[in-house]
Amino acid sequence: MYTEELGFQKEPFSPTADVEFFYAAPTYRAAYERLVFGIQNRKGLLALLGEAGTGKTTLLRWLMHNIEPNVQFVYFFNTNLTFEEMLIFVCDDRGLPAEGVDRVTKIKNLYNFLQTQFENGGTGVFLIDEAQNLSDEFLEHLRLLSNAETAGQKLLQIVLVGQPELERKLSHHHLRQLKQRITTYCRLKPLDAQEVGPFISHRLQVAGYTGEPLFPDEVTQRIAHYSHGIPRLINTLCENTLIALPATGQTVASVQLIDEMADELQLSSDQATPHQAPPRFTDQTNTGRPASSQPPLLRPAPTTKTGTDEQAWATAVPPKPLLHPDDQALSPTHSFPYFPGARIQSAYHRSGSDRRGRNIGVPTPCPGHPGAATA
Repeated sequence: MYTEELGFQKEPFSPTADVEFFYAAPTYRAAYERLVFGIQNRKGLLALLGEAGTGKTTLLRWLMHNIEPNVQFVYFFNTNLTFEEMLIFVCDDRGLPAEGVDRVTKIKNLYNFLQTQFENGGTGVFLIDEAQNLSDEFLEHLRLLSNAETAGQKLLQIVLVGQPELERKLSHHHLRQLKQRITTYCRLKPLDAQEVGPFISHRLQVAGYTGEPLFPDEVTQRIAHYSHGIPRLINTLCENTLIALPATGQTVASVQLIDEMADELQLSSDQATPHQAPPRFTDQTNTGRPASSQPPLLRPAPTTKTGTDEQAWATAVPPKPLLHPDDQALSPTHSFPYFPGARIQSAYHRSGSDRRGRNIGVPTPCPGHPGAATA
């Protein structure tokens, strides 16, 4: 194995979404901070958009790993469940009775659970990955679930995570009610060419590598050229290069080796990349008004850089959330409309090995938040 020959403690370019390898580039920092704000302030529906391979799932796991312990996550990444099966999964995940219970009771139990979380200063969050594959009918039921609220606060936060097809789906007229409820759009962009080198170095360092640089500057620029800044393609190209490196007799990767691996992986430097087709937008809060020649409810905004040393920030401890929900006493009057209807035939997400989506880190609540006393 190349990991032993090159002195790695673990695989540096594994395709799994490992939070230990999370690289906090500006696009990820901005999306993370906006998601934290939306969840802590109970904004209801949020959307995280990005091309395939841009790191959406890794960002979700980083969010679950770092946010406060009073936030209860249920994480879905599959689209093979019916709505009824989704309710069973949620109830089972949160320890609520589900077997032999009708749909109305399941929804009432879920509402009572969310109400208890609210009274204790917490909130419930559904993280729905690959949401572009959800049926229109299922999305409508999610909209109705999002109506669970007190007189002034949402009890359930739903983050729809998907590829650009999700945004096009939400633009359909019959889904306008759902789209109007999305308060924040976050977008992940591919890495810039100058960010590819620090991204690779970060993963090598986390994997325990301490030797001379394996990917010189001209090589990382070649990787950026073929990958177009998409992290998944960067990892794939780098891993295949390291596997082939010992057989070449070289100690570091070369441009020629990168060209050979890119050819094997059928990575064309001339093909149009997915993220080049639509115009780029920065994270933008829903304005409620469509902009000319732009996707509805979005306005273009200038891209800005945060900080002066992006590489140093990328390897530093992530920022702690600055804003927290206002947990003042609210009216005891609550509304949670139940949606009657026929048998549901739509699809939903289901988790697997990480099926419970529980907070797996050791987060530290910010001072002044109700969760700080028990953290």
